Amino acid sequence: MTGKGAYLITNKLIDGDYRKENGRLSEIDLISEVLQNVFVTLSVERGKFYPNKNFGSSISNITNEPMEQYALAFARQALDDTDGVYVLDAVIKSGTAELTVLINDKREKVNIKLENNV
Repeated sequence: MTGKGAYLITNKLIDGDYRKENGRLSEIDLISEVLQNVFVTLSVERGKFYPNKNFGSSISNITNEPMEQYALAFARQALDDTDGVYVLDAVIKSGTAELTVLINDKREKVNIKLENNV
């Protein structure tokens, strides 16, 4: 991570790969980096990540009602230790959990594909 002025900059990840533009790694600001980390945390199945079995969430395996409440609870559990991030809302539609997160007072959306396609 490098500093540019008052903003911290890091490299951009899309689907787990660093992106390049004009032969250089693409960079993003701090909010976008935190949003990337939120997506990764929520996408990893809880209990499957070695060495930290508490990393990740159970969102992708929700099968019981009330699904939106489970998604909200699982997201909050997964992000509990992430400073400056709070999950406000969860909506389930078209096999996707759409989560509204607050990152340092800025609202953002994160979409997590549900494996069971409910």
